Amino acid sequence: MMDNRLLREVVLDQRDQFRSQPPHVIEREQLEALAGFVRSPHAVVISGVRRGGKSTLLRQIARRYYPDAAHCCLSFEDERLLHFSAADFDSLLGVFAELGGDTSVFFLDEVQVVDGWERFVRRMVDRGTKFYLTGSNASLLSREIGSRLTGRHLTIELFPFSFRECLEFASFHFDPERLHQVEYRGKLKGRFHEYLRSGGMPEYVRFGEREILRSIYADILYRDIVARHRLGDVRMLREVAYYLLSNLGNLASFNKVKSLVKAGSVNTVTRYAEYLADGYLIFTVNKLAWSIKEQLIAPKKVYCVDNGICDVVGFRFSANEGRFLENAVYLALRRTGREVFYYVAAKGREVDFVVRDGARVVGLYQVCYDLTDPDTKQREVAALAAAMAELDLDQSFLLTYDDEETVRVDSKTIHVLPVYKWLLLEGKPPAASAKP
Repeated sequence: MMDNRLLREVVLDQRDQFRSQPPHVIEREQLEALAGFVRSPHAVVISGVRRGGKSTLLRQIARRYYPDAAHCCLSFEDERLLHFSAADFDSLLGVFAELGGDTSVFFLDEVQVVDGWERFVRRMVDRGTKFYLTGSNASLLSREIGSRLTGRHLTIELFPFSFRECLEFASFHFDPERLHQVEYRGKLKGRFHEYLRSGGMPEYVRFGEREILRSIYADILYRDIVARHRLGDVRMLREVAYYLLSNLGNLASFNKVKSLVKAGSVNTVTRYAEYLADGYLIFTVNKLAWSIKEQLIAPKKVYCVDNGICDVVGFRFSANEGRFLENAVYLALRRTGREVFYYVAAKGREVDFVVRDGARVVGLYQVCYDLTDPDTKQREVAALAAAMAELDLDQSFLLTYDDEETVRVDSKTIHVLPVYKWLLLEGKPPAASAKP
């Protein structure tokens, strides 16, 4: 059990920090959308990559939706809470009440470090208490929530800054009415090129030091994976991570990785890849197939949570701009909350992304950096045309760095758009949809 005096001291220290407004902060895009979550009785779980802005979003929720409350907040990243256990939650509740806190609402940051946290949350939710929780481990949160908080929680994923948020941070006003102006469009594309290379980790966007990205990468590996899973072979984990991050958008061969890192088995590589995904460093994308077995055995494609991290780890932007463009598109699609797959049409024609809403396919997206070569353009258009026919869609997107046109294939439409425009115009023209 923790000493109550120390717990009181930590709560007082953190309350002052929680109430303070960090400089150079923008409101996250999710803040407005959370209004419906605030009105519900459910616990709200915010998961995402370490140092991706979850703590800041908690403060923004408190200021926006509970401006007059004495906030009951605690971050379990504080080293003074190293020995905090589930048995201490009632003591914490008492400390909050003693200090005049509004005990009807709790803000708990990185709560997953406390074994058994979900039992306390469930008990308090059943009593009518509102919770906002954050965590940096995807499967740990989903496992615990699934078993203990069924029907009592809402979950959102928080990603690094979007391109729109990066523009807002830089005080660059996006005006779609000025896209026809050569100078304005040139400045916008310059901002996009920087975003494509450096990503959107909030701390990096603020300070611009590449060492910050290396530090975040190390924190994910050592604090979120090595320490949590008690891994002894750190070298192998680093090599698996390096290989996967050096093959953005490629079909991942775990057999090949096994040989390269001299792992004992493919299962070891698979387990390490799962750890990297749990820590929100990578995402794996399955093939869209009508058989679950085929989905499971087909190779997966790998993407990274942030282009900047990928760049500093060793997958150099200058030689792989097309892969970074594809990664940016994947992250934008992932932000929608829908399922994202890749697809292989007839004759092996691969489409980068298929988006599914429930059981219904609602979008097709192909990414190609440059369509100058006629053969390249024909190949990309043919893949989309085949996929549209097979999936019964009447339109799709071919996303590029700078090309823009409309391609008609029989009665179907392919919207060729620069990625920077697609990101900022939020999918206009409208996203591809299934025929009624």
